[in-house]
Amino acid sequence: DFFLSPFGTGKHQTFGDGNVDMPKLFAAMKSECPGLEWLQIDTWEHPAPFEAAAKNKKELVRILKEIGWN
Repeated sequence: DFFLSPFGTGKHQTFGDGNVDMPKLFAAMKSECPGLEWLQIDTWEHPAPFEAAAKNKKELVRILKEIGWN
C-alpha cells in the first residue's frame, strides 16, 4: 500500500509491490521535469532495504529504457 503518515513519509516498497504504476509515474516525470538530473529511490523502513534497493535499481533501469528516458 502507498500511504503518507502524519509525518509526511510513505511506506517504501519494492517496485511492483505497491499500488503505484511506476512506468506511468516516471513517464509523467519525464514529461513534466525534462531537465531532471538525478533520482533518489528511498528504501526507508523497508524490512530488507539493500535487497529492495538492488531490485528497484534494476527495475528503474528497465522502466527508463522502456519510456525512452536515458
